[in-house]
Amino acid sequence: MARNVLANLVGMAVSIAVQAGLAFGGYRLAGAEQYGLIGFFTVLMTAAAIFDAGLGQTATRAVARQQVEDPAGTGSLVFNFLLIYRPWPPSSSSPSGRAPGCWPGTG
Repeated sequence: MARNVLANLVGMAVSIAVQAGLAFGGYRLAGAEQYGLIGFFTVLMTAAAIFDAGLGQTATRAVARQQVEDPAGTGSLVFNFLLIYRPWPPSSSSPSGRAPGCWPGTG
C-alpha cells in the first residue's frame, strides 16, 4: 500500500510540474494582463489538485469495486460522492438552491 501511495504522490507531483512548466513558458509571450491571468489560473489549478487529495482516484476505485460486488448499489455510492463534490454554497438558480434534476426525486 505504501508503494501505491508513493506512486500516487509522484504522479500528482509530475502533473503539477508539467502544468506549471507550461504556464511559466507562456510568461515570456504575455503582456501585463495576460501575465496576471496565467498566474491566477496556475494558482487555481494547483490549489484544486492539492485540495482534491486523491478523492477522484478514490471515487473511481470505489465505483469500480461497487460495480463488481453490488451493481444495484452503485447509484447511491455515486450520489454520496456527488454530495462531496457539489459546489458550495448552493447556486441560486432554483428556489431550493439545487440544480434541477441533480437530486433524487426532483425534476
